[in-house]
Amino acid sequence: MIAALFFIGLNLHYGWVRLNIPALTNQITIVDWAYQLTPNTAMMTDAPPEATLTTNVMARTNVQNALVTITFNEQIQGLTLGDITVSNGTASNLTEVTPGFQYTVQVAAQAHGTVLVSLNAGTYSDMNDNLNVKTGTVSWFYDNKVPTVTLLPEYISQTNEKTQQLSIVFSEEVLDMELADLVVTNGSAANLVTVVANKEYTVDITATAEGIVNVQLPAASIVD
Repeated sequence: MIAALFFIGLNLHYGWVRLNIPALTNQITIVDWAYQLTPNTAMMTDAPPEATLTTNVMARTNVQNALVTITFNEQIQGLTLGDITVSNGTASNLTEVTPGFQYTVQVAAQAHGTVLVSLNAGTYSDMNDNLNVKTGTVSWFYDNKVPTVTLLPEYISQTNEKTQQLSIVFSEEVLDMELADLVVTNGSAANLVTVVANKEYTVDITATAEGIVNVQLPAASIVD
C-alpha cells in the first residue's frame, strides 16, 4: 500500500493505492484504491500504520552524519525523537517534512561499524488511534579506518639484479590501485599484477642506474 497526496482542482486530498508488482517484470497492477472526499482530511483506516526508512548514504560509507527519511503509509500522530532507536549512533533534529506522512532525522555514527536505525513499536498511532506494530529499520556500515600498506620485501641491502619484484599488501580492500600511484626514485615500475582482488598486488621495479632505488606509495593516493 502506498500513501497518496494529490490535488482535485486547488484542493489537497489524502488517499492510498495498493499495487501488485511481480518480480522480474515491468508491469504494475492496481489492486484497489481509495481517497478522502473531504479536502485536507486524513484517511481513516483500521490497519496499524507502517513506516519505511531510507538514508542518503551508501551501504558502506565514511560519511559520519547521515539523513534518514521516515515515510508512513498513512497519516500518523505522536512521533517524537524518543521513538527512534539508533545503534552505534545518535539521532537529532527530527523534522516534519509532510505533516503526518514524512519526517527526516539526523543520525551521527559513533564508531567504526554498522549503524542501525529503527522505530519502536507501539509509540505512535494513525489518526484513528491505531498504534504501530511493525518497526521500520535502515542500516549502513560506517568506515572511518584508513587502509595501511606494506611493501615486501621491506628492505634489500644490495643486489646486482636490475629488476626486483615487490609485493604490495593492503590491510583492507582498496579501490583503483594503479602503477601511477607508485613513486619510484632511480627506477621505474611495470607489470602491476593482482594477486588478491583489491588487496594484494605484485609489481616489477627496474633500477635506472647504480645506487639506491626507493619505492613509495604516498599517503592519500589510495582509498578503501
